[in-house]
Amino acid sequence: MNERVCIPLDPTSNGVSKAARPEFVTRNSQRLMFLVLGLAWVLPLPAKALDATEIVSLVNSVVEPLGMSIITSDATAVPRQDSSGIDVFLHRVALKSGPAETIALGDVTLESVKVADTGGYTIGRIQLPNLDLRDPLTTIVTNDVILLNCNVPKKSGALMPDDFMFCEGFQTGPVLIKDGQVDMFSFDRLEFNLTRMDGTAGLNFSGYLKNDLLYSMATERPETERLLIALGLTEIRSSENFSGSWHFPTGRFRLNENHIDIPDVGKISVAFDMAGLTQAWIKSFLTPQWEETHVDPDGALEDMDSAVSVLLAQLTLSGFSVEFQDNSLTRRAIDYFATHQGTSTEVAEMAVNATFSQFSKSLLPTDFAAAAGSALTRYIEEPNNIRIWAEPQKPVTFSKILETVESEPKAIIDLLNVSLSVNDRDRNSTYLERRNDLGIVAFCSGQGLLIPDAERYFRMIVQQTFRDPVHTSDGDVHEQKGREGIVFLQGYEQFVNDYAAAKGVGLQEVCDQYKIGINLMKRSVLNQK
Repeated sequence: MNERVCIPLDPTSNGVSKAARPEFVTRNSQRLMFLVLGLAWVLPLPAKALDATEIVSLVNSVVEPLGMSIITSDATAVPRQDSSGIDVFLHRVALKSGPAETIALGDVTLESVKVADTGGYTIGRIQLPNLDLRDPLTTIVTNDVILLNCNVPKKSGALMPDDFMFCEGFQTGPVLIKDGQVDMFSFDRLEFNLTRMDGTAGLNFSGYLKNDLLYSMATERPETERLLIALGLTEIRSSENFSGSWHFPTGRFRLNENHIDIPDVGKISVAFDMAGLTQAWIKSFLTPQWEETHVDPDGALEDMDSAVSVLLAQLTLSGFSVEFQDNSLTRRAIDYFATHQGTSTEVAEMAVNATFSQFSKSLLPTDFAAAAGSALTRYIEEPNNIRIWAEPQKPVTFSKILETVESEPKAIIDLLNVSLSVNDRDRNSTYLERRNDLGIVAFCSGQGLLIPDAERYFRMIVQQTFRDPVHTSDGDVHEQKGREGIVFLQGYEQFVNDYAAAKGVGLQEVCDQYKIGINLMKRSVLNQK
């Protein structure tokens, strides 16, 4: 028999104070967003007893520092037929923020809830309700918010990762936040994955963000609008992949990769390695904010300033890397500048170089400024990729970095051992992909699926695209993988037959995609004879 217990709400309110709702949405949209996207970290704490009073009490002990409380009309527990625990349904969950501000969230579902050996709980899947909150000033829409494989410790509510609920996966569907009629933040899908290091030593994380809105042109000055329209940047969206780790004892936080791919702009890649972000510091920073904000805001602010000073003194940088792979943006910008100034692209390029030279002399050491100017000239002539990275001889504290920037800016280059490169073929994903294509063409030709001299003509295409003879170490690896029948790009690999099957086509269709380019190049060569 299913257990069912209830806590009644105001029967006339339907879980929400209508008079307070627009004010709540407008004044607390950021707080609400934070809660909704993190709600499942606190909602499932009381799965064992399945007592509604205990459920609400435990949830509220966690969200109370945010100035909020949770109300639910009732909770229902249903045993699963596969004996994998029980499903718990929290009905008509509402969020209360202040004496007159209440908003209905909906039903929350906890699947496969079981008692863990440690006395806590495990939850296979948590489904949060979709939200559609609108008023004249603010719109908040969330869809398909799900958490996977969650572990709830016996004692929860503390501020540290070892003490609160841990979930291996977090997913959402489309999310939208609008300020009036302007889209401020939106994306189609987010996935975030966490795994524990050995024991409780730290966390590894990875994920991706699809079709993230970075910028949407609203009211701009006329000249700015013309520039954005010419560059095709009236709306900028991206897809992002990232991975990294956080080691608790040393506070070492590494962003191994963060690739932001922006259509018709290019790809931005960021990585860094720093240490000192310890659990002890996080606790010293968060505890005053959560415990004192509602009592003594000035005191909490002083504590925060003190904590930030401590962090800057103990946080160290071991290295970073920032790279931009161009996808026609630079050339469009140069062309627009030339047209706008009524001059040629050559003169526009010279003007950009001259401006950078003047700017760099005041900020960069002489030798580095000269090298950077030369690199910029090569990049503008053939916009491909540009990368800047730092590899200090030993970790440098952030307080030292800030002090150097303020007192002697030019010294920062030597302090961090900064380097710069442009048009590095082995870092150009487009080039490496074409080298792999060249190998695939040779593979297809060897299988009798392309003409015998297909490789010769496709090699001409690659050489023509990248201007000089094709030969780099990474490029050679990518080409050789293709010759072995492997689709390969910077570590990702898949046999071409499996690749074709995943696309729902045969190997012949994969090889056929190269035919048009090969035939055109062959015709061009024959016409020159």
